[in-house]
Amino acid sequence: MAQHRILIVANRTLGGDQLVDAARERVKAGADAVWIVVPAAPPPEDAAAYSWVTEQGLMPPAGGGDRPALPDAYRLAETKLEQARDQFRPLGVPVDGEVGDEDPFRAIGDALTAHPCEEVLLSTLPRAVSHWLRLDLPSRVQRKYGVPVTTVPAPARQRT
Repeated sequence: MAQHRILIVANRTLGGDQLVDAARERVKAGADAVWIVVPAAPPPEDAAAYSWVTEQGLMPPAGGGDRPALPDAYRLAETKLEQARDQFRPLGVPVDGEVGDEDPFRAIGDALTAHPCEEVLLSTLPRAVSHWLRLDLPSRVQRKYGVPVTTVPAPARQRT
C-alpha cells in the first residue's frame, strides 16, 4: 500500500490553528501520515520577529535584562515537537517527527531523504518578519526536491 505522507516544517509557528487546519484538509484529501520537522533554530535576532513570537506565546520569554535568555534551541525544538505530536494525533493518522538541523533547508532535505513525502507544509511567521520567506525557502525546496510546497503563514497580529 502506497503511503501519502505530508511533511510539516515549522519552528516558532508550530501549533498554530492555521497549520492544523491545513493538515486536516490534507488528511481529508487522502494523506495517511504526518511527519513533523522542527529545525533547532537559534532564537530570532530580529527585534520585530522576537516581539511577535513572544507576544503570540509561541516562545516564552525567560531570564532578565533587555533581551531575555532563551532555552537551548534543541531542547526547545524537542518540546515543540512533543506538543505538536499531541496536537496532530487527533487527525487520525500516524504522526511522528524529528528535530532537524538549524538550517531549515538542510532539515527539510534530511527529512525528505529519510521519509519521502508527497507535500511539504511550511509554516512561517507573517511575511513582514519571516526569515524563511526572505530566503525564498519554499521555492528553493520545491526546485531542489520536486515536491509541492505550501506556505502556511501565521496570521498577522491583530491591532485594535
